[in-house]
Parts: sequence; C-alpha cells; structure tokens
Amino acid sequence: MSVFTPVSRDQLLPWLAAHGIHDLHEHRGISGGTVNTNYWLTTASGDWILTLVEDRPASAVRPIMALMQALSQAGLPVPAVRAGANGELVDRLQDRPATLVQALPGDHPAPTAPICAAVGRFLADLHQQHPALEPLPLNFGPDWQQARADYWQHQLPAADSQLLARTLARVQPVWARRWPEAWVHADLFPDNVLSVDGRITAVIDWYFASRGPRLWDLAIALNAFCGSAGLAEPAPAAMLQGYAAGQRLRADEAAALPIMRCSAALRFWLSRLDAEASHQALAADHAVTIKPPAEYRDLLLELEQKA
Repeated sequence: MSVFTPVSRDQLLPWLAAHGIHDLHEHRGISGGTVNTNYWLTTASGDWILTLVEDRPASAVRPIMALMQALSQAGLPVPAVRAGANGELVDRLQDRPATLVQALPGDHPAPTAPICAAVGRFLADLHQQHPALEPLPLNFGPDWQQARADYWQHQLPAADSQLLARTLARVQPVWARRWPEAWVHADLFPDNVLSVDGRITAVIDWYFASRGPRLWDLAIALNAFCGSAGLAEPAPAAMLQGYAAGQRLRADEAAALPIMRCSAALRFWLSRLDAEASHQALAADHAVTIKPPAEYRDLLLELEQKA
C-alpha cells in the first residue's frame, strides 16, 4: 500500500458522510505497496481502509469488491466493504475509483511454520468458495509473462536475459495444461495477511484476484512465505499440510508445483521491473515503496536449481 494521490481532510469529510460515517478523528497515508493509494481512517464508527485505485476503471474494481463482500459473508477472514448511499461498493474520490473496507485487527505475521499452515488452510477454504459472480480474467499469466519478458529481454544484462529465456521455456508447457481452477488471491504475501496469536484475522489487497489455477495461488504464497525453501522443508511442508487439511492437490498438480513456483517468481521479477520504471520519479515526493526486482530474480535463480 502507498500514497500516489493525496487526499485532504476537507475532501474526505463529505465523501465519508455519503457512506454514513461521521466524526473522522484521523486519516493517514499507508506506505508499503506499489499500485494504489491507501489511507487508514480512524472514526467514531471504527477504523477503515480507504483505497484510491490508480491503475484501472471502476468497472474493473466492482467485481473485486463483490468478491470480497461474498467471501466476507461466507465467513472467511476478508474485510467487509462499505457501500455508499447509492448502494454501490465503488465510488469516486479525487477522480479515482474509491473503496472503503473494514479495518480488521492483527499484525503482519512472521512466516513461521504454524502461520504457513494457517495460510495453506485459508487457501484451501478460498478455493472451495463458488460465489455466483462475474468471472475475472487471470492477471500476470503466461501471455503477460511472455510479453513483458520480450520487452525486458533487450534491456537487461545478458545473464538476466538468458534467465528469462530459460524460465519461459520451462514454464510455458506447464501453463499449457488444464489445471483445476478456483477463485485465487494471487498476491498472498505476509504484508497482505493479518494475524493474532497465530490465527489469520484478515486477508487484504484483493486487487489481483481472479479465476485461475489453484496451483498458481499456492506457488505465489509458497514463494512469498517460504522463499526458496524446498517443498519438504518445514515451512513449505506446513503450508501444503494446511492446504491438504481442507482440499487435496492432484498428483500432477503436486508434481508441477516446483515449475509453477518458477513462473510465480518470474511474474514478480517482471512486475517489479515495471513498477520500478514507472514509479522511480514519484518515490522522492510520495509515500511510495519500490520493491527491489533483484529479490525475485535471485529467488528465481535459486528455485531454478531445485525445479
């Protein structure tokens, strides 16, 4: 979460009033993300997260808010969305699509084995949800990876270009197969999870959610929580055991998981390269976090040796 578009108190008060919220005590920008503007709001009716969506129109945000609302109502630890006076889950503020969601308790957890088990169980529970909603297309899948790799291949050092080519050659055949699909979060990092006493209290930042292979969701979470650790090591094994407690992978999914982890690492290497190029000029003047692309390039190199 970051701040790209400043919002003053005077701009915020009438917008909140239209959402039935009064007595704003404090609003402060939240740093740490790479795409949207986020504020933490403290009000007489509780704490809320205001998001101004920077990279897509309201029509693309509404299905995401509808998914969050459905998952929250199904009992998953997902923030409820606050509708405006018109009943819409997405409004406008500062000429941006704007959303308001419940701020749930908890802190970002350290990626211990028990937390990894809880994350695995959350993913299993998520992948069993089938709300009757408009399907959302997969983000950052094989076509996007190919296109962005083609772009960056001629701008990176030779060793990095070779790594791109090797990885695409390995992951594209895996993507060409048909895998069991579900609703996927597709960005499940520790900073998108809140926990209290080892229990997950909230999963946030659903802006990359879609229908997609459940294997993809697991691969992203394994990399984010466990780094390059092999699947038999304690943290990854705990996540897979947590997942199996709610839903079992097919044998071919389990066999493909190491290669899909390479694809997940490639996805974040490429998207961080894009973000670095787009936001570098903003970083000095805004509360913007630019996450290092090299972190996921190095992770990909390590995973490549184990896949």
